[in-house]
Amino acid sequence: VAKVISSFDFEKDDVKDLLKKVFYPATAIILVTTIVNFSTGALLVLIVLAMLFVSPINLKYFKKIVAVISIVFIIFLTLSITTKSFRGSTWGNRIFGSTESTFQKTQAKIAISNGGIFIKPGYSEQKYILPNSFSDYIFSITAEEYGIMGVSLILVLFLIFSYRISLILKRQERSFPMFLTLGIAFNILFQAFMHIMVN
Repeated sequence: VAKVISSFDFEKDDVKDLLKKVFYPATAIILVTTIVNFSTGALLVLIVLAMLFVSPINLKYFKKIVAVISIVFIIFLTLSITTKSFRGSTWGNRIFGSTESTFQKTQAKIAISNGGIFIKPGYSEQKYILPNSFSDYIFSITAEEYGIMGVSLILVLFLIFSYRISLILKRQERSFPMFLTLGIAFNILFQAFMHIMVN
């Protein structure tokens, strides 16, 4: 996507050609990814949109793209919830608030509240109870073992990373490295902050 956007002449070329070059291959990749993991597919869509947003694309076209993607997302989500495929039951539980969906959130909050202020590595009790304590809910376990001091350090490191990325983007003279850096940084930062907020 970075290569296609950077090599496109927004003043001379037709924007429809850009959309074909970006969305045909991206859609194929996203569909294959979404079958296995819906969240990763959605993340890829957001990365492509973020890269298009900072490009010199006409805002009118960008709004149309967002509208079409939103409609497709709503249809896909509705079908997956009604047919209980592609993690539809999980999404249904989250949206309609069943007790099954609150278990992980409750355990994550318990882990965070157990953490306190100071660092005490290895003393987590919730890692044996909380599902996905090593992946989706690693932040809550980190909060339990390293307290407010530890997670504050993690947040500061992510903020420093964001600041450094912004400096790299400002210094770029060519568009390809800029779009590539933006795509990679967005992937890392969006996933990190989404998981932190969920926890």
